[in-house]
Amino acid sequence: KVQPDEVERVLRDMPDIADVKIIGAPDPQRGEMLAACIVRRDPRLRPLDVRQFCAMRLAAHKVPRVYVFLDEMPRDERGKTSRRALDEAVARELADL
Repeated sequence: KVQPDEVERVLRDMPDIADVKIIGAPDPQRGEMLAACIVRRDPRLRPLDVRQFCAMRLAAHKVPRVYVFLDEMPRDERGKTSRRALDEAVARELADL
């Protein structure tokens, strides 16, 4: 088990990340995998950069396997992060792999 808050705290320390939310995504082999939904400060930030940053600070099983870059964090009508929109963004990313 991985606590998403722990991974989010690590990623928020990365200077090129403005906002991040970690969610679970379906994985046919493991059941579930971590997905990082990221708002970048620097548009040149790549998934490999994020993966390497995490690998130096987290155990291997806590490093997200999917990275989705967003222009802004989606919000619902109450102003909270929209889990539904994040799930849809991750599903689109997985479909493109």
